[in-house]
Amino acid sequence: MSQELRRIFIHAPARAATSLPGRLLWMVTGLVLIPFYLLLAAIRGVPGLRFRRLVVGTGLRLLANFRSSFPRKLAFQMVALPMDSTRYFEFDYMARIADSTRPSRYLDVSSPRMVPLSVALKRPDLHVDLINPDVEDLAITRSLIGSLGLERRISSLGCLISDAPYPAGTFDLITCISVLEHIPEDSSAIKGMWSLLKSGGALILTVPCMATAAEQHIDYDTYKLLPKDGDGFVFWQRFYDDALLQARVLDHLPPPSNVEIYGEKIAGSFFRDAQLKRRAHYYPFWRQPYMMASEYRYFDQIASLPGDGVIAMTFRKP
Repeated sequence: MSQELRRIFIHAPARAATSLPGRLLWMVTGLVLIPFYLLLAAIRGVPGLRFRRLVVGTGLRLLANFRSSFPRKLAFQMVALPMDSTRYFEFDYMARIADSTRPSRYLDVSSPRMVPLSVALKRPDLHVDLINPDVEDLAITRSLIGSLGLERRISSLGCLISDAPYPAGTFDLITCISVLEHIPEDSSAIKGMWSLLKSGGALILTVPCMATAAEQHIDYDTYKLLPKDGDGFVFWQRFYDDALLQARVLDHLPPPSNVEIYGEKIAGSFFRDAQLKRRAHYYPFWRQPYMMASEYRYFDQIASLPGDGVIAMTFRKP
């Protein structure tokens, strides 16, 4: 992890107390308003609505299956808040690129669980491998895999990419969505993924970016994989600028065959929304698609970003 990057320290605020009537009113309000905000977002051309429908449909399927072991609270979240912030862009990008490939073996590296599951649901003849070092999160993913009847086609391992037990050249599609920025040894992770890719295969990668690189450290340890410093902060993620992306990622790969950048129009939008999610039980989840349509847009280069953004890249192995 670079010691020269600007460090941003985040305090995870304590959540306010809630009441049962308040939660019920919040849920009903959201369910009523979701169609209205979805319509506004669709008119403004927000990406990711097709992927959103897939997640919502999966959540409804789980809610309708009373024998499912998947937590009903999480199934409801898939219906009410199926995608979060820049995931609208990232999941849309991943789905578009993945749909253009015909993999025979697919590996996902710790992406949000619906990334590998979406590919498995679309391609019943494909075997999917996923790795995730977060034991608690992996247990939830395995519960979802079982509830959807995908145990025979999806293998899951609780390990880091550095410990993945696969021979070189095993996979012809690898996805890593919003993960690399959380790995201190990001260059080593990239080299590991690239070694596992077959000739002719594709690596789909997304990372957050800024015009000037920075690291975020937070006082809430989400993954419980890294040590805290003396003040109780743990490394959370890095934002790549052009120079850092070149040194930590692009220098280890061939030129990308496809690049797209999506970011906030006004600096600070992403951070304010992230803090609101951490603090508020009554977060207005129904606004998410419209917020992305109105407050974010595509950019031509990282240097043009006024604040936070995401860069999505596809690399083809010769």
